[in-house]
Amino acid sequence: MARLAREHGLDVMVGNMMGSSLSMAPSYLVGQLCDIVDLDGPTFLAEDRVPDVVYAAGHVRCPDSVSGGLN
Repeated sequence: MARLAREHGLDVMVGNMMGSSLSMAPSYLVGQLCDIVDLDGPTFLAEDRVPDVVYAAGHVRCPDSVSGGLN
């Protein structure tokens, strides 16, 4: 879908209002094709799952332990 949107001259965004790190894993993959990525949902949770995505210095990293090696 992201590639098709680009073919039509559209910008692409992926975001998540609220969700655990597990829900970020597929969004992280899609985000690699996007112009805007807003995947900070887990930072608003009182407690996230373990293992979790890593947020540091304005970047997000999704370790294989979260994504199942899909990165």
